[in-house]
Amino acid sequence: MGSKVMSDFLLELPKSPEKEIFTVRNGDKYFGVITGENSLYVLKEEFDSPLRASNHARSLKRQHKIKTLIKNEKNTFVTTNTFKLLRNSRLYTEAEMASQTGLKFREVWIIVSPKGEFVSTMLSDQTVVTYVKDKDLAKTYRTYEEAILNLKTLDMVVKRGHSLRRFFERNDKA
Repeated sequence: MGSKVMSDFLLELPKSPEKEIFTVRNGDKYFGVITGENSLYVLKEEFDSPLRASNHARSLKRQHKIKTLIKNEKNTFVTTNTFKLLRNSRLYTEAEMASQTGLKFREVWIIVSPKGEFVSTMLSDQTVVTYVKDKDLAKTYRTYEEAILNLKTLDMVVKRGHSLRRFFERNDKA
């Protein structure tokens, strides 16, 4: 925390810290500080390490039931599966890919129904599976293992006879 020793008798504390518990250093000693709703509570006891001072401040905060108004905002990002993003890419067969020299491709797998239609969505919104005739609208899987796992599920739930087909998709990120 940004505390400063102004002189031998003055210690400057920040007006609105972002933390509920922090430590203040004075020389080689540390003091725990609890940020309350309207006040800052500075522990009288001094410690040799900031960790011990913080831990003691946390226990006193629980013991005296000190409430704080500081909200812990976490900057975490939860990403969903990347294959669910909308894409405007075209799927190429191995023969079509051979004529496209100079472009980078990645291998993707598509599940094909026994009737030759492609799986568009699977196990979503109370629908087991949705088929489409256009391969570019099909759901792609980046790994063979993930595709075969979903294929086996469809074979058990819907009908046996689903198969995998390998296609290539332009890899713009590479």
